[in-house]
Amino acid sequence: MSKAAGPVYHQRLHALNLATGEGVSLVEIQASYPGSGPHNDGHGHVIFDPGAYKERPGLLLLNGIVYTAWSSHCDIAPYTSWIIGYSETTLAQVSVLNCDPNGPRNNTFPSDGSGNAFWNSGAGPAADANGNIYALSANGPFDTTLVNGFPSGGDYGDTFLKLSPQGSLHVSDYFTPFDQAAAAAGDTDLGSGGAVVLPDMTDANGRTRHRAIGAGKDSNIYLVDRDNMGKFIPGTTSNTNIYQELAGALPGGEWATAAYFNGAVYYGPVGGVLRKFIFTQARLNPVPAAKSTTIFHYPGVTPSISSSGNNSGIVWAYENPGSGSNQAVLHAYDATDLHELYNSNQNPLRDQFGVANKFITPTICNGEVFAGTTSSVGVFGLLKPGVAKDFNEDGFADLVWENSVTGERGIWFLKAGVLSRIISLPTQPTSWHIAGAADFDGDGQADLVWENTVTGERGVWLLKGGGVSSIRSLPTEPTSWHIVDH
Repeated sequence: MSKAAGPVYHQRLHALNLATGEGVSLVEIQASYPGSGPHNDGHGHVIFDPGAYKERPGLLLLNGIVYTAWSSHCDIAPYTSWIIGYSETTLAQVSVLNCDPNGPRNNTFPSDGSGNAFWNSGAGPAADANGNIYALSANGPFDTTLVNGFPSGGDYGDTFLKLSPQGSLHVSDYFTPFDQAAAAAGDTDLGSGGAVVLPDMTDANGRTRHRAIGAGKDSNIYLVDRDNMGKFIPGTTSNTNIYQELAGALPGGEWATAAYFNGAVYYGPVGGVLRKFIFTQARLNPVPAAKSTTIFHYPGVTPSISSSGNNSGIVWAYENPGSGSNQAVLHAYDATDLHELYNSNQNPLRDQFGVANKFITPTICNGEVFAGTTSSVGVFGLLKPGVAKDFNEDGFADLVWENSVTGERGIWFLKAGVLSRIISLPTQPTSWHIAGAADFDGDGQADLVWENTVTGERGVWLLKGGGVSSIRSLPTEPTSWHIVDH
C-alpha cells in the first residue's frame, strides 16, 4: 500500500526476483463486483477502494493463481469483503469475489456499511488437494433469507467459507454459527483466526473424513466436514449442524491459527497456555493432552512445527510479552508433552533478537527458524562448534587466571588477542586448581573443570555469560590421578 498526494491510495501486487529482491512486475489492485453495498458505483457494482483496506492475510498460491484477501483498518467503515486472484505468471486478474456485496440486511448488523472482511491475524486462506479454498470471515452482516441454503444477498458474516474456483470464484459451501447476529454485534468475530485443512482420517464407522478446523474470538473450536459443512439453520439455539464443536476450549479467544502434527492440533489462545488436542477416530478429544507452562499474552500464538517425518517434533512458538522490555521470545517445545526445550531468554546476550510484534509466525526452512520483530528478523540454528576456551561466545579464545597465594581466579575476555573485559570468579582454597576448560553442557560456551590436589575431589563449573550458573561434582579419585584431557 502507498499514498500519493491528494491523498490517493494505491494497493499493488509485486512479483520479485527471489535471488536479487528486484521487482519483476507489478499490478494495481482494482476490482468491481455485482452489488449495492458500500462503495457502489450506482450502476449495480461495488468498487474496491484501496484506501479502505489492508492486505493483512497471507497470500495463497494455488494452481498458478495468487489469491489476495483484504481486511479493514481496525473496523473503520465502510468496508466489505474481497478476495481477488491474479495469474502467477502474468499478474492478470483472473477472479474476484465479494462476500458482503449488498451490506446489512434484515437488521442483522448496524447500518454502517462495515463487515465480513478477512484479517485472520495474518493467516492466509487455506486450500485442499481438490483446489477448494477455505477462509474465516470477520463480523458483519449475514443474510438469513436463504435460497437453497445460501444467503440470497451473498452476505457471509462470521462464516467458515468453502470457495470453489470452478467457473467464477464462488461460495460452494459454508458453516455459520447459530449465534452469528450476536457475535457480529458484540465484535466476537470468527475471522480473528485462520483456517487449517486437516489430513484425511477414519472415523469410528470406518468412513474417511475430510475436515478443516478454525477458531475465533468466541473461544470455540469449530471442526467442519469439508464435504458437508452445515450451512446456517435459522431459529436454532445450538450448532448441531456442524461436524464437531468444542465450546469454550480456548478461553480468551483465538487471534491466531492452529498447527497440525502427527494426529494433534496445537492452539495458543490469548492470555492462555499453548494446548495440544489429540484426534481419536476423526474427532477431537475435548480435554487437552498437554499444555505449556508459558502463558501467551495478546495475541496468543500461532505455532509452527519442525520434525523428522513423524518423529522428533518440535513446536516453535513466538511470544509477544505483555510487559517489561517487550523483547520477542522464541520458544521450542517437545511436541509430545509440550515441555520446553529452549527459549531465547535462556542466554539473552546471545539469543535476544529484538522488540516483539503481533501476529508473528516462526518460519522453518533448511534447518533454521526465522522470527520477525518490529525492525529485524532473528535467524536461529544449531550452535557452531565452540572454541575450547571461549567464555563469551564471540568465537575467540579467552584466558583463565588463578592466584596460587590468595585463591583468586578470573577470566580475561580477548578478541583477536586484545583484552576487552575482565571478570572475577569466586575465590576458592589454593588446594583447588583449574584443570581445563571445555563446553560440557553443549550451549556453545566454555565451562571450567576443577580438581583438589589434597582431597582428590573433582567438579565442573557450568558458566553462562562468564558467570557461574551451576556446579556439578565428579567422582572423587586418588590424588595420584590428574585430569589431562578435556
